[in-house]
Amino acid sequence: MLTPKQQNFVRELLSGKSQADAYRYAYQATRMNDNSIRREASRLMANPNIATTVRRLQEQADDAVIEKRIATRQDVLETLSQCMDNAKTGDSVRVRAAELLGKHYGLFVEKVDPELEIKSSEELAQQLNDTLLRVGLMTADGKVNLSYESS
Repeated sequence: MLTPKQQNFVRELLSGKSQADAYRYAYQATRMNDNSIRREASRLMANPNIATTVRRLQEQADDAVIEKRIATRQDVLETLSQCMDNAKTGDSVRVRAAELLGKHYGLFVEKVDPELEIKSSEELAQQLNDTLLRVGLMTADGKVNLSYESS
């Protein structure tokens, strides 16, 4: 649990003040010299309760900013739909919006060639041997022909 002054220090830090300025405000340190203020502010930040509270509150503030600033999926889809339907936008914008919407909804599925033949490793080895035999790089008894000369 933080004291009221420590809470003020944390609040001032989170508002964007430096450690020294936050200390100066929270502890009303008008008569302290700058070195003493910096030393005491640093000592406060070394306090695990204060450091943890500052870190936690900064993360919450960051999350809130992200939540506010980043469009949701629904926002993006609505904007794309509006771009696609808006007659005032250029054709390229409308086509791109339609393309992105189509991708999102899975309208563009990659087609597979139905004539693709799946072969086993034995079938591939036989096909390779037949080709090597036909071009003269292998003899009929399965030996490699190293004296191959192109015609």
